[in-house]
Amino acid sequence: MILTCLSCETRFNVPDAAIGTAGREVKCSRCAHRWHAMAAAAGPPPPLRPRPALRESPATLPAMTVSVEPAQPPMPPGIVSRQRAAPPPSPAPKPSPARLRLAVLALVAALVLLGGVLWFLRADLVAAWTPAGRIYAAIGLEAGPPAPGAGLAVRNTTFLREGIDGMVNLAIRGEIANVDSEAHDVPPVVAVLIDKAGKELQRVTLSIDAASLDHGEAAAFVTRIANPHREAAQVNFTFAAAP
Repeated sequence: MILTCLSCETRFNVPDAAIGTAGREVKCSRCAHRWHAMAAAAGPPPPLRPRPALRESPATLPAMTVSVEPAQPPMPPGIVSRQRAAPPPSPAPKPSPARLRLAVLALVAALVLLGGVLWFLRADLVAAWTPAGRIYAAIGLEAGPPAPGAGLAVRNTTFLREGIDGMVNLAIRGEIANVDSEAHDVPPVVAVLIDKAGKELQRVTLSIDAASLDHGEAAAFVTRIANPHREAAQVNFTFAAAP
């Protein structure tokens, strides 16, 4: 018998015994289309639609591989096959009230900590940055007494070891400058000698001639330290409170 693919209309010559009286699942070897083929009824085959392209004679029809699909066992009576529907997408989780309260408490604690730092270190902040005093005054807070040397800076320093009368002296030169917009008294200036590891070795108070400096003024100084510590590798400067 001749089978015609319902998809690509390719015809195949298949033995009647391969189909049987009950029909069989077949697959087109050209386009892989599947359908249930039935045995041909008696009488001439129905006419086919003319095809503009390839025409094949019955003698040259390609062979078809008949594949038998295993039949599924019938469901017992009274049982209905149901497919479980996919669950709907779960909504995005909302933050719990406990987490919201915890976040608010953490924010409040951070603000309180920041305020405490700005309050207790206000003198140091003003010493490091003088305009901070005006900011404190603008919000009605007293910045407290300025730290020693507020608005002053030690700059242009040089260090030289000198040998005088068999003694080794350390000559320190530099200047104290007023870098603020207001006049400031000059407190005692202390030179601190430290070693390579940062350990303090010796402290020496410098001799400064100027008692106060106006805006932009500077006062030079020269100080010699007799017999400085042999391991001294660096000199730092700090301001001490006026006696």
